[in-house]
Amino acid sequence: MQCNVEYTEEGSTYATFLSEDGEADLGKELVYAGYANVARRREPAFRAILADYKKALQDAKDSRVGMWMYGDCMGDDAKEFGMGNVKPKVDAAKPEAAK
Repeated sequence: MQCNVEYTEEGSTYATFLSEDGEADLGKELVYAGYANVARRREPAFRAILADYKKALQDAKDSRVGMWMYGDCMGDDAKEFGMGNVKPKVDAAKPEAAK
């Protein structure tokens, strides 16, 4: 097993673990199985690995495995919970009707 420390943030160490031959990525396999999520990073150095991890994440969500068994556990993104609903704009020039 090969371990590569990618970065440390707020006391937590983030690393990638590869098989001896470098072919299998344990982190990606955990994401694909629905047992891990993907951190949001913007650094150019992480673009390639994050693309692979995000693909594995989408596959896990689509297959509803692990933490995705009952849908998206990271937030209520369904319309019935208000996601995507647009609140009407209040026109400040028009007074509200008397109650």
